[in-house]
Amino acid sequence: MNFLVAMNFSAQSCKIKNGPYKEFHENGALKLIGQYKNYERIGDWKEYYDSGEIYRTYSYTDGKIDDMKKRFYKDGTLQSEVKKVNGKLYHRNYYDSGKLFYERIIKDGFYREYLENQDFSVCCIYYTFSHS
Repeated sequence: MNFLVAMNFSAQSCKIKNGPYKEFHENGALKLIGQYKNYERIGDWKEYYDSGEIYRTYSYTDGKIDDMKKRFYKDGTLQSEVKKVNGKLYHRNYYDSGKLFYERIIKDGFYREYLENQDFSVCCIYYTFSHS
């Protein structure tokens, strides 16, 4: 009698205490690389497409994911990014041509969307209100 046992391990199930972490796609290509300290993710992390190109980057502080992130198309062109500008989270998303698709301030801000020729498509300002 033969048995096939398949197991999938992740850092959460293995609980890596300290040191580098690598995860691989089924084809053997690097999928994820980062670092652990005291069972928590720290520093810069990178994910890769199964063909080896960078997919996204982000970082951790005190075990929590930071606000600033980047995601890329397979050809390396920036697809989206989140960063802090004047203390606010600013999100930009791009067409695969590299031209700006939309930009917004994530909380209490604006949203601007562009056609690929960079003409305005949508523009609005929004606020979060609390009613007591």
